[in-house]
Amino acid sequence: SGRLKFSNPQELGISVKKLKEIDSIALKGIKEGAYPGCQIVAAVDGKVFYRKSFGSHTYKNKNKVKNTDIYDLASITKIAASTTSLMYLQSQNKFDVKKELIDYIPELVENNKFGHLGLKEILCHQSGLHPWIPFYLKTINDGTLNPEIYNSYYKEPFTLKVADNIFISKYYTDTMYNRIKNKKLNEKKYRYSDLGYFYIKRIIEKISNQNFEFFVKDHIYSPLGFRTLCFNPLKYFPKNRIVPSENDTYYRNQVLQGHVHDMGAAMLGGVCGHAGLFGNATDLASLFQMFLNKGMYLNNQFVNSDVIDLYTKKQYSSNHRAIGFDKKKSTGKSTCNDIASRNSFGHSGFTGTLAWSDPDNKLNYVFLSNRVYPTMDNRKIITLDTRREIQRVLYEAIQERKK
Repeated sequence: SGRLKFSNPQELGISVKKLKEIDSIALKGIKEGAYPGCQIVAAVDGKVFYRKSFGSHTYKNKNKVKNTDIYDLASITKIAASTTSLMYLQSQNKFDVKKELIDYIPELVENNKFGHLGLKEILCHQSGLHPWIPFYLKTINDGTLNPEIYNSYYKEPFTLKVADNIFISKYYTDTMYNRIKNKKLNEKKYRYSDLGYFYIKRIIEKISNQNFEFFVKDHIYSPLGFRTLCFNPLKYFPKNRIVPSENDTYYRNQVLQGHVHDMGAAMLGGVCGHAGLFGNATDLASLFQMFLNKGMYLNNQFVNSDVIDLYTKKQYSSNHRAIGFDKKKSTGKSTCNDIASRNSFGHSGFTGTLAWSDPDNKLNYVFLSNRVYPTMDNRKIITLDTRREIQRVLYEAIQERKK
């Protein structure tokens, strides 16, 4: 049927002793204070041979991480919500990545240099868009939220929830889009940017005539049987199942638990194309298995295989990215381990997450953590190279079984 099956390593000829190395890398990260806890799932040939959680929700907290707990996926949203939606719509001939912004959302970009930005160059981070804008800074005066923009409870026009007891005016969304539009375009070369995904959200909503949050739920996650992937998880799950991200002392002044860490997405009510998605490692691995199956899942051709092929391959000679997806670089350090094949693809997230699939080796790997707890300034997960080191052991484990 294409769905992930649970297996044990011995059945697949994978050394249990070898997999113990993953446990020690994960536990070392916790011991060194890189993250309070994590979830790891790995599958080969569509069979899960490793699924474990380590540590706790926070360093003080005795709430142990379970496989069913839910993490803030950060930029993995770009793949798991935005790019997946576009591939789905492209398979139904409702979207074409060869078109330009003006073809879909003229009302947002007309009479503007942004109108003729190509969707492909935006999704490959090749469009010249500015990397990001700290929108929230202009809404704070002397450390307090501007009362013209925010309210402490829900009432018109303060209808978008930013975090607990913080609601932003729905009219501020227009201000944010205007700020994006007023940024000058840089030269067209690879430069990672969140801003294009603000437009991707609007394109999906325009084509589907549905709010992005509910479009992905109704058309993608529910039909595929995913239980945890969602925006705004507090609508669906008890708070204690959601792993907190940062103790925010600069904007929302609270521990963020079930509200998206990314400030820009938070100001849009928790839903954007670049951030806002939550879920567990098992559901994310299932989605990535659908990509590995060339769009087939639950006996259903969910996305056309040629669309998967197009989106997961490199598009520009001087840029390692695919359409939406991150890829291995030809030189320098990649997001994935160097053992991964050229055909592999995936994405990482700011909160300490990584999802990566390798069609050549049929390997599918997800690592979720909240390395931003208690502060996003903690970069130990990067210095320890935890995510790539675990991936290295996974490759060694499946290569050993081939011998």
